[in-house]
Amino acid sequence: MSTSPTPSLQCLNGGAPAGDLLQDFAALARLPEGARAHFWDALGPTLADPIPGTVEAVLDRFCSTWSVNAEDLSRTLRGCRFIVRAASRLRLPREAFGRDLAMLLPNDAEGAAILLAGYERAAAYVRQETVEREIIQHGKLLIDVDWRIETHHESKQARGLNQPAVLLTLTYRDGARTEQLTVHALPQTLLQLREMLDRAR
Repeated sequence: MSTSPTPSLQCLNGGAPAGDLLQDFAALARLPEGARAHFWDALGPTLADPIPGTVEAVLDRFCSTWSVNAEDLSRTLRGCRFIVRAASRLRLPREAFGRDLAMLLPNDAEGAAILLAGYERAAAYVRQETVEREIIQHGKLLIDVDWRIETHHESKQARGLNQPAVLLTLTYRDGARTEQLTVHALPQTLLQLREMLDRAR
């Protein structure tokens, strides 16, 4: 009696998927058509690590909107999230990820196409998250900048200044904490920042 060969997946460094992973992917075929078409609405919010607490409400609405069996959704999200994150961390090209999906979903080409359609955007998110986590482990990470342009007309020391300056509020993450620092920057300093950004592109 012949058996189908176990697939070797590039997103697993050539390893074979465990049986429960194959069952997770099989659950994708049991989702209603509408849920499959909007599958990334459910999968996308779960890609963060750790998964945000707000995701539960998102998935409840998804199940209600598309009449989805919650257990089927949970299973297929678990498998798809694992594979997407694994492929993203390896910077697996779209074509290679497509071949992995074809092996995971040999009888569901439409399901594979749905997953492949959102892969590049998801991979960019996962890689960005990975970089941020590595930076935070070793120091502070700037995550947002708010600004306001001001003009300094006069002070106790001088009149008729008419000097523009930018008030910058820098929001940064320091470990588990989010902190802010507000500074003034003169145009010549902003030009240095612009030069740095041009080089970083």
